[in-house]
Amino acid sequence: MVGRSVRWVAALGLVAAAACSADGRAADRVPTGGASADPSAAEEQAGTSTAPTTTEAAPPTTAPVDRRFHVAPSGSDDAPGTEDRPMATIAAAMERLRPGDTLIIQDGRYQEDIELDEELTPGTADDPIVVEAAPGARPVIQGRLALYDADYWQITGLSVTWSDRNDSKDHMVVFNGGVGFRFSDAELSGARSFSAIVVGEGSRDFRLDGLYVHDTQPSNDRNQDHLIYLASDAVGGTVERNLLVRSPNGRGVKLGPGDLDDTGAHRNVIRYNTFVANEGPSNIQLSGDSSGNEIYGNLFVRPGPGSEAVTAWRLTGSDNIVRDNAAWDTDAVLEREDGLVDGGGNVLLDPRFAAPDQDDYRPTNPAAARYGVDADA
Repeated sequence: MVGRSVRWVAALGLVAAAACSADGRAADRVPTGGASADPSAAEEQAGTSTAPTTTEAAPPTTAPVDRRFHVAPSGSDDAPGTEDRPMATIAAAMERLRPGDTLIIQDGRYQEDIELDEELTPGTADDPIVVEAAPGARPVIQGRLALYDADYWQITGLSVTWSDRNDSKDHMVVFNGGVGFRFSDAELSGARSFSAIVVGEGSRDFRLDGLYVHDTQPSNDRNQDHLIYLASDAVGGTVERNLLVRSPNGRGVKLGPGDLDDTGAHRNVIRYNTFVANEGPSNIQLSGDSSGNEIYGNLFVRPGPGSEAVTAWRLTGSDNIVRDNAAWDTDAVLEREDGLVDGGGNVLLDPRFAAPDQDDYRPTNPAAARYGVDADA
């Protein structure tokens, strides 16, 4: 089969990480992973569309009869959002969406800082809201995407990369609250913030899958710039089939609150992901009262020097099961720490990646076929 890791790097390799400056925007309503919750401080980015940080309500307009809206850099936010008269900005289009609607995003780079709270309408289990790239398109938000209480929103094919408008204290992509949402098949790159994507504040039964998340840049205190961050009260989520590469100052996945007095991350499943070079300090770390999380089928390569692939920091939670994973360039799969349970089947083996210098992380070692993003499972 064609390895997912190669498909993503070839198909989603559209965003270059760039050095950017901060502009002092307000922080999200999510933990920013401050000093009290991180060993670093305690002890240790076709056409272009431009939009403001927050959008005004879209003017009244006649919606497409089939409830399929379109957005393109060449459009206008005064347009009805039909295929021949698309809107111009993703944020304005998202504000119009109602249960059962679909938003189709045309190719291009959208210079937007999207932050939708009261302006966002939840979907339902029977009538989700769908946001998707047009067939063959690779739209990119250069800025931020922050959605609050996005119940049953399904967003696929919409990549996000860092902008020099962003602030290192903001997370690049935010899902704050909401149930049953899904974010998939996208590239997140170059974040200079506490995380490329954070999920928290009571989010439930969510899914992050098919993502290529890579190259966060050191921007905050030591070990505080993560790829994926399941923060306070993130419960029942699934993080699977993602390629998580190069977080020199953070974890591939962090589970735990920004403040250790807050609720942790509970009953999440982290499975069949490939982690490479997450050196701040480990591929996965759990903290606080995070409990009942399950970690299996992953391929871990090169955590920080002297670190295990899965670690704990001030972990008071229990029953976090680590089983049937493979690791390399480390002495052990998991740290021997209260709250981390060795469920068996964890092994050390060299995946022999096909061409890691070209971001080709397909294992050529047959023994690695059951682990990571390319697993046969």
